[in-house]
Amino acid sequence: METLFAVIFVQGFIWGALLLRKRRTAESWLGLAFLVLGIIYCLDYSEDVYQLQVPVIFIFSGILLLLMFTGYYQYGGLVLPGKKGRGLPLGTLIIFMLLVLVQALFIPGDGNETWILAGSAGTLSVLVDSFILIRRIRKKTHTGNILDLSNYLLHFHILAFKVLFTLNLLIAGFTWEQGQDALPVSDLILQGLFAAIVFSTGYHAVQFPYVRKPVPKSRKITDPASDMVKRVSQMMEEKKPYLDCELTLGKMADLLEMSEYELTGLLHTEMQTSFYDLINGYRMAAVKEKLLEPDSKKYTILSAAYESGFNSSSTFYRIFKEHTGMQPKAFIERKAG
Repeated sequence: METLFAVIFVQGFIWGALLLRKRRTAESWLGLAFLVLGIIYCLDYSEDVYQLQVPVIFIFSGILLLLMFTGYYQYGGLVLPGKKGRGLPLGTLIIFMLLVLVQALFIPGDGNETWILAGSAGTLSVLVDSFILIRRIRKKTHTGNILDLSNYLLHFHILAFKVLFTLNLLIAGFTWEQGQDALPVSDLILQGLFAAIVFSTGYHAVQFPYVRKPVPKSRKITDPASDMVKRVSQMMEEKKPYLDCELTLGKMADLLEMSEYELTGLLHTEMQTSFYDLINGYRMAAVKEKLLEPDSKKYTILSAAYESGFNSSSTFYRIFKEHTGMQPKAFIERKAG
């Protein structure tokens, strides 16, 4: 068991340091979470091997920090455009501070109540992450039936990471007084699975974005970022790939002679947008142009939508409402008035 603890805390420090070196806000939250994980397991290792007595409030606070930092990463990466705010992050911070206060004032020693409380906080964090992830996937599937799971692979890894971490906490709490013999599964197996998911999560986090296509040998990426942004805008204006209702990130990358990795990084870092936000923005502009033409009566609302690249009426109406704050009919009437 001590070996597994050592493997986990070494991984935590390594992945944390690698992520913090990127010096980007999102990766920094995840890097801090890995560092906290390393500290927690380092303290556990020291207790088992060197009989170091660590106040339980330190471990408990570290657990809550880990949950909070991973939650901040998930929230920052999954919250829908226009919905960003400080409500959920601030609420999480307040809840975790109250939990620390409860543990410090009302729970004596390091009994099973401490780990059940930590496990409950982990369960709440997992439920919130799951809700945001499912909502994001449902909202951002631009045709209603095309889903590129590679865009969410790291988020799924973090969710699995938190599920196993929380499971360990809850099992520790419910079996505290009964000892190791009361464990429903071997603690060695649980920690082994957790060590594996720590490695997988850290690896995917460092490799983000995850989809990599080889760059053609005949082309080297030497263009400044501003020129690459211009290439994207020019291609969208001239070739209008967004009119293809089956357009994917891979197809667009091929048109630009870029890898999916390069295109994803360019969109997120230089253009502060995502693939689906970019495509739907152009599609919305095309729809509004058709609906406001002098001879717009030749279009029905849905025919204008389909000719602009949408192939799902429900998705079109939802995105139109997100962009304009009203339904297409009300939009036409307002402009006509």
